[in-house]
Amino acid sequence: MLTGWYFLSLREEITLPGPVYYSDALIRKLEAALNASFGARSVHLTQPRKKDFREAIRVTLQEGEQNQRTVAGDGDSSAHCVMEIITKSSSGSGFWFGLSAIFEPTASRKHSLEHVSLLVFQDIFGDLIPFFRAEWMRSAVDDASKHAQPHWHFTQSPARIESIIRAFSTSDRVAVRKFSPEAETGLFAGLPDFGMFHFAMTSLWEECNEPPYLKRQFDSEQFPMWFASLTDYIAEQISYLNSHVPASGVTSLKDFVPSAFDIRS
Repeated sequence: MLTGWYFLSLREEITLPGPVYYSDALIRKLEAALNASFGARSVHLTQPRKKDFREAIRVTLQEGEQNQRTVAGDGDSSAHCVMEIITKSSSGSGFWFGLSAIFEPTASRKHSLEHVSLLVFQDIFGDLIPFFRAEWMRSAVDDASKHAQPHWHFTQSPARIESIIRAFSTSDRVAVRKFSPEAETGLFAGLPDFGMFHFAMTSLWEECNEPPYLKRQFDSEQFPMWFASLTDYIAEQISYLNSHVPASGVTSLKDFVPSAFDIRS
C-alpha cells in the first residue's frame, strides 16, 4: 500500500523539475514567441559568439533591428533595447517590450537559467515609462522566501509618477529634460514603492497554504511553453486596453497646481 509520504515525494518530483539549460534551440523558441505574440517579425536575441563556461550569459534583444529604442537599466543593470508591441491590426500599441535573461554556469559545464524578466514600457508623450514586468528566478524557488515564482511587478513608482506630473506642468522643455525625480520629490514622499509587490502568476493556494505551493520550477521543455503563453497573454491584454481607449484621446494638458491638501509640511 502506498503511503502518504510516497505521494508527497512523487508530487515534489513532478512540481520541481529543472533546470532550464541554455541552447540555441531554446533561444529560437523564445524569439519565435516574441515574434508571434508581439507582431515584431524581426526579434533577435543576443547569443555569445564563444561560450565561456566560467562566465554567465546575459540574453537581451539584439541591437540593430527596426522599430527599436534603448532604455536605461534599473540600478546597476546596463541599458537594453526595446521594441514596440504591434497589435493584430498591424498598428503600434504604444507599449514596448524588452527581455533580460541570465544563465549561470554549472558544474556540468552547461549554463542554466537563473533569472528572466520580460519588461513592458508605455510610451507617454515620447518617454518610455516602466509599466510592468513578468519575472521568474530559479534560486528563489527553493529558498525560504515567500515571494511567488513566477510573478508580476507593476513598476510605475511614486517618484516616476511625480516626475511626469511635474514635467508636464511646466512649459520649460529644457527643464523637463533635465528633471531628476530623485532630486525633487515631495508630493508622494513617504509612500511605499508598489513596484516591489510580487503578484503571484501560478499559485496553488487551493491545495495548501505553505510557501512552496506559491512557486513553480521549470525544465528546458516547460519553460518555452510557459514563455509563449505569457507573451500571448500580454499581447491580448494590451490589445484589450487599446480597444477601450476613448476615441477623443488626450486633447490638452492642464498645468498641475497642488492644493493645500496635497502639500505636506
